Amino acid sequence: MAFSSGVDCTLLVLSRRARARRLQCLPPCVRLYESEGRHRVKCVCRCVPAITLSWRSMSPISRSDSSDASPTTSVGRDSIFPVKIIKVCFLSNSSNLGKNFKLVRCEEGWTVRAIINMVLSSGCVGPDIKHNLCYGLLLKHLKSSEIHWLHPDLTVSELTQRYEQQHLEAEWRYDLRIRYIPSDFMENFKDDRTTMLYFYQQVRSDYMQQYASKVSDGMALQLGCLEIRRFYKDMNPNGLEKKSNFELLEKDVGLDLFFPRELIDSMKPKQLRRLIQQTFQGYSTLTQDQCMARFFTTLAQCYSYTQESFACQLVHGWSVAIALVISPEGISQQTENSKPSCLAEFSQVRSISCAPESDGRALLTVNIEAKQPLSVNTSSLAVAENMADLIDGYCRLHGCSESSLIARPSKGRDAKLKLPDIPKRGGPSGSDRGLSSDIYAEIPDGTAESADKHRISRDDVVVGRILGEGFFGEVHDGVYKSPTGERIRVAIKTSVCVWEIFSMAQQPFFWLENGQVINQLESGVRLPKPQFCPPTIYSLLTRCWSYEPQDRPSFSQLVCSLGEIHRMELEQEKEVKPDRPRPIPPAYNSNHADPPPKPSRIQGNTLPRVSRIQVSKHTHTN
Repeated sequence: MAFSSGVDCTLLVLSRRARARRLQCLPPCVRLYESEGRHRVKCVCRCVPAITLSWRSMSPISRSDSSDASPTTSVGRDSIFPVKIIKVCFLSNSSNLGKNFKLVRCEEGWTVRAIINMVLSSGCVGPDIKHNLCYGLLLKHLKSSEIHWLHPDLTVSELTQRYEQQHLEAEWRYDLRIRYIPSDFMENFKDDRTTMLYFYQQVRSDYMQQYASKVSDGMALQLGCLEIRRFYKDMNPNGLEKKSNFELLEKDVGLDLFFPRELIDSMKPKQLRRLIQQTFQGYSTLTQDQCMARFFTTLAQCYSYTQESFACQLVHGWSVAIALVISPEGISQQTENSKPSCLAEFSQVRSISCAPESDGRALLTVNIEAKQPLSVNTSSLAVAENMADLIDGYCRLHGCSESSLIARPSKGRDAKLKLPDIPKRGGPSGSDRGLSSDIYAEIPDGTAESADKHRISRDDVVVGRILGEGFFGEVHDGVYKSPTGERIRVAIKTSVCVWEIFSMAQQPFFWLENGQVINQLESGVRLPKPQFCPPTIYSLLTRCWSYEPQDRPSFSQLVCSLGEIHRMELEQEKEVKPDRPRPIPPAYNSNHADPPPKPSRIQGNTLPRVSRIQVSKHTHTN
């Protein structure tokens, strides 16, 4: 991983023995320790099952003396398209899903398919994987039941805008799973042992977490003994008869790795041991492959692990509540107390689309070789998208192609970089506009309502308590009332106020005229790092100054980040004692009459021009 800031610096993290070169910028969740002349890197968020580290890469500027250094930092191309590190968790023999993971460094334009292929080709899952089309990426929110199956064509920037901004990054987890299963997977996976073993571990993990407590004791004993035999492939057929071997299994490995906790707690130890030994005798001569095959056939009696069922309403003149079953055999419907009836095979699918409806529900339409398309109403757009991804994945698997059948609106590069439109008075309510309708406006000096659509009236802003004092005056908390009546909490110039504190009350861009400041901001120039501003704080400030509003942190994210930085600083004070106090010189030498030199401009390193200073509707900072 590489972190870059206004100076040349690099951070290298290598497996368990993490080492780092000297650096000037770190994201808040990464801590730099100095011990015996070496810098060591530690993630303070390791208590979280999964994290996503992202930061903004600044254009490198060569080192120079403080008198010759430019007081501005140019935001380069990478600040619009930040480098992103995604932590992808994958399965193993461990019951802890977050224990095994692969960090994937995503570049501009990367898609979910590229992330999956990077993980599979790295060898961390296993060697010689041939069925790449069977794998999918699941985005799961750890503090709720919210899940999103990520389509392979989804870009990383779209992923960030659509999903990650709904919750904190540390609350999301990316799971690598096999979602698209061939009809006869036992036969198809014979030439791909890695995929076969991964699918077995996935099915067994789902069984232990969701279904083990619901099956009968006899079924739980059979499935557990099959896993013991597969796990200890070299064990003597009579190995569990020895008391020492069973105690080793019970104490060192743990019976809860093979059997549900409800079964272990419901029996006395001697009775449970006797039942395990008796059941194990029936599988003691099986090989690993035979154990997996027997496990699948036994589990299929109570759990359909090759199909997914979705509660929805079939739209066919009238709405009929059904369960839409999607399996390797095709798309089927199932009503209460009835057997599934096939609606379409994957070879008949021509296109797939899903659209939101006004009541919060969504409509999934599957165009097939028939007079009428297959249309169903789902409870939410997320459910419709998950169903569309599953059907599309099976179509790709059956056609041995990466081409998608999902109809999506075309979005060019210009559309991605375009700022959201300013809502007009009398428009839709705030709940209907969604996240893409941020308001950007300038508060005029006058109190009269202006007809300019770029301005808002001061009467719509209720100023509250004073949060602090900056160079341009007091910083207030306040509430803005939108034309639709929606009340939005706002704050003004938070990040600039923090910059003023660390620069010893220097005026921002004091070396420029007022008219030149806007031109500099539009050209990608940002305030430089004050001399005594911690790198973690400045990294957070640069995110607040991002041109794209969706790239700026919200105030809830700022509170979490600042709290984490404060905790790290307290830990550093306890571990590292300064040799001697050092005087704090001013951040800039105001005695110089001439302004500092302007940084060299990189070709193509400019942002789209805007007409006014912009203030986000949401609690994003400027």
